[in-house]
Amino acid sequence: MRRSLLALPLVLAVATALAGCGTGETTAGAPAQAPSEPPAPGELAADAVAALERVTSAHYALDASLVVDPAGEAGGSPAGGEQPVELHVEGDASADAGTADITVEASGQRLAAKILVRDTQFYVNFMGAWYGGDLSTYADAREERSELATPERVREHFEEVFTGTVQAGPLMDGRPTWSYTGRLDSAGLVRLADEYGRRLSEEERAQLEELARAVELRFLVGKEDALPRRVEVELTLGKGALERSFALLNELRASVALRLSDFGKAVEVDPPAEYRPLEELARQLFSGLA
Repeated sequence: MRRSLLALPLVLAVATALAGCGTGETTAGAPAQAPSEPPAPGELAADAVAALERVTSAHYALDASLVVDPAGEAGGSPAGGEQPVELHVEGDASADAGTADITVEASGQRLAAKILVRDTQFYVNFMGAWYGGDLSTYADAREERSELATPERVREHFEEVFTGTVQAGPLMDGRPTWSYTGRLDSAGLVRLADEYGRRLSEEERAQLEELARAVELRFLVGKEDALPRRVEVELTLGKGALERSFALLNELRASVALRLSDFGKAVEVDPPAEYRPLEELARQLFSGLA
């Protein structure tokens, strides 16, 4: 079964530690009777991935924030202090089409772009010009990776790599939800790596332990339809955790919040009549890095 990008946020929460509609015509359907007892975390996550495979599309809004506190020459923050980067992405996604309006704000500057996807064709509007091309090779690779995060695999491994609890959550879109809050389990990640033939070094294990302390995962899932309504990931790394690779930073904080709604809505994409090759945009963006 083909998977769209709808399941990706929840799948990535599992796969990073260890897209998304099917091609069927079912939608969220009529509300079922909400269970009274919280499900196990692994069951909740697996049911959410499975529910996203059953719907045809959804509207999404993603907000991400990265805050860097650089260290000065004497170890303190220089003038200006924290330097935040804010990202907002919003649009619609289905199994074979998608849209994204993107804004990035940093250091008083604001950049905007628009993305359109239809089948394997990818288009970007940046600085008033359209660029496009065929990404069939990437789509094939993404399809292979998605097979590693099926509902069955999520059910099997979720509680191995995350430790957390499920309780009643707030109303979302007028419907009751279950709320999950948890953190990475570094020991479980090591066991999973061993199971898949990846022996970690002592340094890699230490880095995993630091990451486990730094990451928090939260998500809300509908009690009646098992559809995820909101997924949040927060990362906070202090100077002790950063000194190996980022000695010039006092602290790094990152947060990602994804909201899903309007399940089953029609997603229509009208490609631009004229566009330049994607390679031209890549040369413009990365020429200064060569």
